[in-house]
Formats: sequence, C-alpha cells, structure tokens
Amino acid sequence: MDERFAELLEHNSAAVKRLFNLNQQILSEAVKQTVFSEFMEGTLSILQKMFKNDEVIIVTGPGDKRTCYRLYMDNGRAEFSSLYNAPLVESIDDGEALFRKPRHIYNPFPQKANPDSIRHYSHFISLRSGSEKIGSLVMATSSSPFSNDDCTLIDMIADTLSLAMASFEHKSAMTERVKELTCLYRIAQLSADPNLSISEVLQGVVLLFPPAWQYPDVTAGKIVFDSSTFVTESYVSRPLPLLSDIVVNGRKRGWIEVVYLQNMPIMDEGPFLKEERNLINTIAHQLAVVIEHRELEAEQEQLHRQLLHADRLATIGKLAAGVAHELNEPLGNVLGFAQLLSKDGTLPETARNDITKIESAALHGREIVRKLMLFARQTQPKKATAKINQVVQQALSLVESRLSSGGVLLDLKLGDNIPETVLDSSQFVQIVINLVVNAAQAMPEGGKLTIQTLCEDNTLVLTVKDSGTGMTETIRQQIFLPFFTTKDVNQGTGLGLSVVHGIVLAHNGTIDVQSEPDSGTTFTIRVPIIRKPDYGEGTNE
Repeated sequence: MDERFAELLEHNSAAVKRLFNLNQQILSEAVKQTVFSEFMEGTLSILQKMFKNDEVIIVTGPGDKRTCYRLYMDNGRAEFSSLYNAPLVESIDDGEALFRKPRHIYNPFPQKANPDSIRHYSHFISLRSGSEKIGSLVMATSSSPFSNDDCTLIDMIADTLSLAMASFEHKSAMTERVKELTCLYRIAQLSADPNLSISEVLQGVVLLFPPAWQYPDVTAGKIVFDSSTFVTESYVSRPLPLLSDIVVNGRKRGWIEVVYLQNMPIMDEGPFLKEERNLINTIAHQLAVVIEHRELEAEQEQLHRQLLHADRLATIGKLAAGVAHELNEPLGNVLGFAQLLSKDGTLPETARNDITKIESAALHGREIVRKLMLFARQTQPKKATAKINQVVQQALSLVESRLSSGGVLLDLKLGDNIPETVLDSSQFVQIVINLVVNAAQAMPEGGKLTIQTLCEDNTLVLTVKDSGTGMTETIRQQIFLPFFTTKDVNQGTGLGLSVVHGIVLAHNGTIDVQSEPDSGTTFTIRVPIIRKPDYGEGTNE
C-alpha cells in the first residue's frame, strides 16, 4: 500500500489531497456520531459524494448477524437503508447479487424496467481490523468504470474506514459498560437507603433499566416479586424478552424482564447483547441479596422486640408474684372476718349490706391475685389428656347466655378427628372464656363470633374471630402487656390477655393476633399435640 501511495503522490497530487480529505471526514464522522447506523449513513454519504457513484454498500458484523448498510441515488436524491441478517459479501459477484435484489430492498435503478440489462461497474474490498475481517465495502456505478486512481483511493480509504469502525465499536462498547456500571451503582444507592421499603426499591430499580440498555428510547422493563409487579410507564408484553429469575435463599420469588418496544436487529440473544444478559443476571442477583438482607434485618428486629417483651414480662412477673404473695394473707383475713361478721344475727340490715360489699370486694381482689399468680407462673399447669372440642364446649356453656343476650351470633366449627393432647383443661377453658368475653365487648351492638378448631401438622389450632371494632397496630402490640386495657374503669383489670399469653407459653404454644380498625379481630392459638405415653401392661407410668 505504501508503494501505491508513493506512486499516487508522484503523479496525482490531487488524488492525495482527496485521500487526506476523505480520511479526515470519515474519522470526524466516527468521533461525532454515537449511534453506529448514523455513523454508517454519514460515511456512505461521504463516499458517494467523493466518487459520484450510484450506490455504496457496507456489510459488517459477525457471520450469523451481518447488517448491510446501503446508500443509493434515486433521481438525484440519496436514499439510506439497512438490512439485518444480510448475506455474506466476499466478492464483486456477491455485490452484484445484492444490486439485483428486488426494488424495495436493493435495486438502485427503480426508474429502469429491467435492472438485469444494466451493466454495473463495481469495486469490492474487504474491511479488516488486524487479521480479523470485520466487513466488506462495495461501490457501484452504471456510468463508467472506476479509474485506477479511484480504486487506489478506495483501497486506501478502506484501511481508514476499518480503523474508524473498530474504534467506533470499542467506543460503543465502552459507552455501554459505563451505562451498565451507572445502573448498578444507582441500584446500590437505592438499596442502601434505609428509609425505602423493598417495594420502593424495586420500583426505583425498574426505572433504571432503559438508560442501561443499548436502545434506551424503546426499552421497557418489569419486575415481578411475590405478588407485586413493578413496571416502567411504557411497558407492554413483547416477543423475545430478556428474563432473569430473582432467587432468594434458594427459592424463586420473582423475575426481571426487559423488552424492546420495536423490532430490533438480532444480536447475541435475540435483540440483546451478551453483555446485557450479564447485566440483567447481575441485577437479579443484586436484588436477591438486598431482599435477603432486608428480610433478615426485619426478622432480627422482630426477635429483638420479642426478647425485650419477654424480658419485660419476666420482670413484671417477678413483681406480680411478690405482690400476690403479700396480698394473699391480708385479703384472706378481710374475707374471713367479713364472713364471720355476716353470721352475726344482731347486725342491722345496712351493716349487713356493707359487709356483703366488703366480702364481694375481697373475692374480687382474691381473683386478681389468682390471675397474678397464674401470670407469674407461680401455679403449675395440671396437665392431662383432653379433647379440645370438649374444652371449648365446656367454656361456651359458661358464657352462652351472655352471648345470646348481647346479640352475638355464634358460628362453631369444631374439626373432626382431632387427637387428644396433653394440656391443662381448666386453663384452656379460661383461655376460651377470656377471648370470648373480649370479643363480645368488642361487639356492643352484636355481631358474629366464629370459633374453629383443627389439626395441622401435629399442631392443635384454636381460632377465635369476631366482627367487632378491631384495634390499631399500636394497641395490638400492647394487648399482652399486664394491666394494659382499653376498657373503662372497673370494667377490666388488663390481666385477661396476659394470662392467656402465659398459659399458651406454658404449653409451648404461640398466639397470633390479626386486627384492623372496624374489621374485627382474629386470635389464633397453636399448641403442639402431645400424646400420653403408652407404657404397656405390667408397668407403672
């Protein structure tokens, strides 16, 4: 090439000036443009104007994803088009075959009725970057053959064009990497914000998709996580989406989807680059890590609250036990002397009525002490095998009249084939009574009370659900605290649910509360089923 350039410089300095001018224009076009197709259109226009030919074709790309960029003159006007998945161009004959395609694709002479009768003068050259072939350049004219100097110029321009194309590809690849890293950085920023919920993070992440992909103006995205969906404003379902699963702790919880809203050229994976496949996989993994971390933090916070609650209950339990022991003896004395006085037949009626009130107050105080002792676990459960359905029916027999007088409709759903379990029947009767009384008080105008028993995975489940006033989240978090009550003075001690909580824990069970204002409350108690050991005949238990 150097010898040809020296020869050209020796006898045709004007051609050398054209060469430098062409090089400068093509390199400037590569620097100026950011979209490869626009770079190709500008380059083909430069070549057509310089050589005054009828058609210029550049075919570039790997063998299975070639793209043909074509500029041809139509009645003095330059027309540019592109064809994806173009045939391979290895020679002038291949170029001629392209020129003879149907009009709407390649025919450069639409005004002629029979393009096969036209003789094309063509020049073909391979475009290479080092030893790698990166495309082909074909120039055609119908007026006269290219001169030797023109062919030399085209050959020399091919080197510059190959360099510009390779440089553009590297620049585009760098730009894409910067876009991808920017996307990942912004996702990390969103994830690190403690004020954002998981839903807010996911909605923010999906909006970062379009700028990170090759064609941001036609890119849309969607994230599906559990039962929630987050999409960009323009998202619609399209063929050939790019998908990646969100897997948290080994379980698929959702997926990420990116689509192009228009048909785009086929690349490494449908219309997407292999780097975009890596990007969406990285985003899915990053989101899985963020979700796992957030859920772990929430679980740790819940455990911390439970520990604080348990510690508080233990402290109050010790205090309650001491108070109960201190009150038991004076209350017993008050009750005993009141009963002795009531047997005195010489007392006037007014004094007898006052003694009755003293006796009633002492009995009430003793009941409070008993609950305190139970709450503090100073009285051990008397466990034996029992049937939960019979326990529920026994408790309801004590409060049935109160429910009917209050306009409460009872819906009893007792499960079949529930095995016997070891528990303290009297304490479970107290659980049912406390929950039913609370439910009735939450339905002052009447309502529906549903009590259900069933067996799940060797666990006894007791559910008490009302249609009453419900409670706020703040109240729900405090209902098991001793002496906490929302009732009026003299209508409750605030120990009922604390006692229920203590009994359930004593049976190694759990109690869960679901409630919203004006939507009722549901208490769900779960206790492991324990069967009485069978020691066989001739042995003692």
